[in-house]
Amino acid sequence: MMKVNYEHHAFSVGMDEQVRQIITDVWLSDSIQNVKAIADNEPNAIKCKGLWDTGAMMTVVSSRLVTKLQLPTVSMTPIVGVNRTSYTTTHVIDLWLPNYYVVRKVPVVKGDLTNYFDVLIGMDIIKRGDFSISNYQGKMIFSFRCPSIADTDYAKQADLLQQSKTKKIDRNALCPCGSGRKYKHCCGRY
Repeated sequence: MMKVNYEHHAFSVGMDEQVRQIITDVWLSDSIQNVKAIADNEPNAIKCKGLWDTGAMMTVVSSRLVTKLQLPTVSMTPIVGVNRTSYTTTHVIDLWLPNYYVVRKVPVVKGDLTNYFDVLIGMDIIKRGDFSISNYQGKMIFSFRCPSIADTDYAKQADLLQQSKTKKIDRNALCPCGSGRKYKHCCGRY
């Protein structure tokens, strides 16, 4: 049974090395035919790999998943390429991200994807929240939260860190970067 957690809309995935692609586990279910199952928190969801792609305008699902989930076609949509325009089918899914954050009624297009991942998560999902990649001490961490709750301004944090080095800040005071954490657990640990 997959339990939905509506309070936590954030997750982080750590990697021990620098990677070229951000791929996470995701679950897909048919948004149209699965309404009762979702109401019971038991969707007929399929676990698969999702590639996060900031260059894609919308989310794409593989032909394999369209067939496996028997997704009904909602419409046809043009795919404009460099040399030609082709058409593909549009479907509606519920996308379950790590930490059981579900994005309901996502319009997706069917596409030809590699065998390693079945979902290409595009900007239609990414722009709903905050997307961040950090590489502190050679370890990559990918984080996503939705909805956005604060700015992620690294230039501002660097300026505040520089100011904190020139003026003494109490370790137990709130961090001047605005994170809401104590200085010793935030910018003071660098």
